[in-house]
Amino acid sequence: MGSYFALFKISDKLDDGKEYAASSWYRIFRMNVLPVITVFFLCLWEELFLWGRINSALMARDTISIPNILLYLTLTGIIPVRIIMALQPPFSPIGSAIGLISTGYFIYSVIGLIHYLF
Repeated sequence: MGSYFALFKISDKLDDGKEYAASSWYRIFRMNVLPVITVFFLCLWEELFLWGRINSALMARDTISIPNILLYLTLTGIIPVRIIMALQPPFSPIGSAIGLISTGYFIYSVIGLIHYLF
């Protein structure tokens, strides 16, 4: 997470508020690299968070129901953050569709994982 914030800070330092044409490197970084880094860390955090919950249940010999895990993911903010990111401005139908499809696939994969483990 520290590297993400460092890259975000570098991006903000490059944008000092002055009106001038941005370099091509800056545009590429801002439009392509920063979103990829954000998605990478979001996916990594979700995996660590979810596996921590599932691993503790496996160690305690508990069973996890699908409604409980979906409620857990909703209350901890993982599903709402994915939905908010899918619908955030600038709004584009393609970006929102991809975000909502990825959220649906995430929920589908969590349900599949629960069925596989329990």
